Amino acid sequence: MNKRILKKFIISFDLNGFKYLKESVKLVLKNYNLIYKINTCIYPMLAKKYNTTNINIERNIRYIIRANYNKVNKAFNLLNYPSNAELIAELVEFIRLNI
Repeated sequence: MNKRILKKFIISFDLNGFKYLKESVKLVLKNYNLIYKINTCIYPMLAKKYNTTNINIERNIRYIIRANYNKVNKAFNLLNYPSNAELIAELVEFIRLNI
């Protein structure tokens, strides 16, 4: 996935959450059904790959969403903070429509 696309929505791309979010989007682009299994498939896969815990993956993605909420909200016009799965789904949809 092109890093430039995520840079449109995320300011702090040097944080771990950016890396985990990018990998999550890549996985869902390959298999959209994984969006329904974020806690049982995506987080464990990333935790194993990066030698960390599922909770750490989830927390880092959530942090990057909250830290960049204004930019994310401007792009997707959201009422509240999106969940990790909601933002991943929005990013996947954006990428599919614009590539």
